[in-house]
Amino acid sequence: MLLHLIKKEFVVIQKQTLWMVGLIALIPLFMLWKLPQYANYLGFVFAVIYGTFIMLSYICLAEYQCKKASAYLCTTPYPRKYLVLSKYFFCIIVYLFCALIFWLETLLLPQLGSLSLPLAGGAFLLIAVLCGIYLPICYYFGYDKTKFVYVIIVLGLSYLLPVLIGFNIEDTISRLFMAVSPDFAGAAIFITGLLIFVLSALISVRIYDHKDLA
Repeated sequence: MLLHLIKKEFVVIQKQTLWMVGLIALIPLFMLWKLPQYANYLGFVFAVIYGTFIMLSYICLAEYQCKKASAYLCTTPYPRKYLVLSKYFFCIIVYLFCALIFWLETLLLPQLGSLSLPLAGGAFLLIAVLCGIYLPICYYFGYDKTKFVYVIIVLGLSYLLPVLIGFNIEDTISRLFMAVSPDFAGAAIFITGLLIFVLSALISVRIYDHKDLA
């Protein structure tokens, strides 16, 4: 039942899929061209954030434009919590897709470096925090009142670029977990990101259960 709803999320964005795949693939290449010394972590982090949030925004916009669809789904055997959880699983699947594309690019272009576990974990934690904050707010206030949050997150990255250049995720994680192996640190950060997703999903489910869709 949940799988059907996750599939529904991808059906909603099927017209945008091709150019989004291109965008996710081009971001690391653009970073390699403009900032080759930072292409490894900036390319991956930007691809994950832009890919996840643009796709998620399309889904939220489609549901906002077709409010009757959400109300109709709530009258079907699908529990409301599944309608919420499908978006969280969607975000995780998009993250994994971004990671797969980046990993394939690193095989073709060794200059990009490698997709290490600390880098993958750091990007996952970042997207968990951003989605974990955005989705409950979106469910509580509605897409129309929270679309500025999406704009701030996506467009604000351009202004945060100088800060991100000095913030190497992999090196930062290594310094924070000097006493343990990088792989263990990366795994611990992945688990932290999953816990944030779970906590956010519980909050969103509670909000949506009490939301009037009429």
